Amino acid sequence: MKEIVGEYVFVMKEFSQIKNERELMLANARFYRNEPSKSNLDQKYGEGAAEFFAQAIEAFYSEN
Repeated sequence: MKEIVGEYVFVMKEFSQIKNERELMLANARFYRNEPSKSNLDQKYGEGAAEFFAQAIEAFYSEN
């Protein structure tokens, strides 16, 4: 999971053209927990997916 989140971080950093992406990614984690994002992600990827994605991002930054 760490490698997948790392790839996502790389893409977001390149896309947004910012040097420090940490706050952007943690904001994304918060966004995934709020409606309608939570419902949309859970509907597309399965129940609990939004929370899983949010936790994966937070875990990535708690280790780095």
